[in-house]
Amino acid sequence: MLDTLRLEKQALVFVNTKRSAEKTAEDISKKVKMGSAELNNLSDDLLHALSRPTKQCERLAQCVKKGIAYHHAGLVH
Repeated sequence: MLDTLRLEKQALVFVNTKRSAEKTAEDISKKVKMGSAELNNLSDDLLHALSRPTKQCERLAQCVKKGIAYHHAGLVH
């Protein structure tokens, strides 16, 4: 998957829990070197979407700075 990102392509990763989705996104974002002013602005918007950002808002904002996001819809195996 990281080689796909190095080629400036997109990747979609499926995991089976909300916790795994967040952790996987964080792990990937730590290995990705990309970033941009646009991503920084989007990350800042996420931090200020609520009057007081939650831990999850902060985690997502950090991932978004590197172009990584996560979503969990409660899917089952």
